[in-house]
Amino acid sequence: MNKMLVIITLVVSVLVSIVLVFSLSSSLQIPPSPNSNISNDLVKVKDNSTSISLGIPSDNGSEGGMTYLVLDNPEKKISFRFTAKYSGEAQTLVFDLVSGNDGKLLAGLQADDNGKPSGEWLGKPGVGKGNADANGFIEIRLQGPAPISEGKIYHFVIQTVDPIAGDNLLVKMYDLNSQVQPLNDNNLDILWPDPEMNTLYYDGRAWLEENHWPIFVVKYSNGRSEGVPYSLAAPWVIYGSRYVGQEIITSSNYIAKEMRFSVALRGQTPDKLYYEVRDSENKVLTKGVFAEASELSVFRKFIKVQFDSPLILKKDQIYRLVLLSPGTDLKEPYHIYGHEFAYDSKIGYGGLRHILTISYDAGSTWQRWDDADTIFSLTVINKR
Repeated sequence: MNKMLVIITLVVSVLVSIVLVFSLSSSLQIPPSPNSNISNDLVKVKDNSTSISLGIPSDNGSEGGMTYLVLDNPEKKISFRFTAKYSGEAQTLVFDLVSGNDGKLLAGLQADDNGKPSGEWLGKPGVGKGNADANGFIEIRLQGPAPISEGKIYHFVIQTVDPIAGDNLLVKMYDLNSQVQPLNDNNLDILWPDPEMNTLYYDGRAWLEENHWPIFVVKYSNGRSEGVPYSLAAPWVIYGSRYVGQEIITSSNYIAKEMRFSVALRGQTPDKLYYEVRDSENKVLTKGVFAEASELSVFRKFIKVQFDSPLILKKDQIYRLVLLSPGTDLKEPYHIYGHEFAYDSKIGYGGLRHILTISYDAGSTWQRWDDADTIFSLTVINKR
């Protein structure tokens, strides 16, 4: 009887232990990395488990530039579909032009109807002319504010009213689509996902998805704004004493193991492309070869480099992830790609905490480009 009691007690203890271990391992389980060459103890940080990245597309750095759609008669329309981040009254709409004219155009917001604009204006659309500022941006103030609810899908619709004959309205956007808004209010280190983000075109017969990342800003009556504020996918040159990269002020404690940049080479150089990670005191935390010249061409490539050992990044500290090539000259420089000419830098990636940075004196001093960000990815583990 005593022996049977001991056996039962042991079995129960083992079962309880298994349940406890299973429960603990489930609660602590780290999702597997989507990249087979990244070890299971390192994951891409998004909501504390995907990479910090900005790009078009945002997640793989595929090559993409700018494109446009043509509005040459009132029958044609463009829609920028997006999911609202905020609730409020939309007051002003902003978009970007390649070229415009003095003809009237109409811009406003509509609700979503199975992925397409409903056809009915929210509030009252604004009327303006296709005359943009130096960076191509045009502002249209709504004649009546449009009520917007957070989490709902909307369409930013543009159409001409009486365009001048032979002078088309060319609305600019990115060539490839990225289903994100750059600013994530909940976590400034990652992008805000929007699976509904896209550009649609009405050719006079039907609405079609064009798969372009739209350039637009919705300004609310309470002073808030949302959207995609950049107007140019651009390269910056790297050569000699000119170092270029991204400055970040991390919102959490991280352990970083690898980073990526979108780069190219214009010509033939005897020197390699190198990387450095510097802290707020300008101390080099790690460095190495980012790419051999033979790996690159005039076509953009999203290059990944793993650090020799993991880096500990502390919350609210400045770090600079930079590329350099001291033995390269301006005639045949390396290029690093990013986004420039933001209409409102406060709604760019990370707001004003993350920004493109340049040194013209081999890293002795640094200048922030407040209206630009590089296309980069930093793979980290969130360390609380």
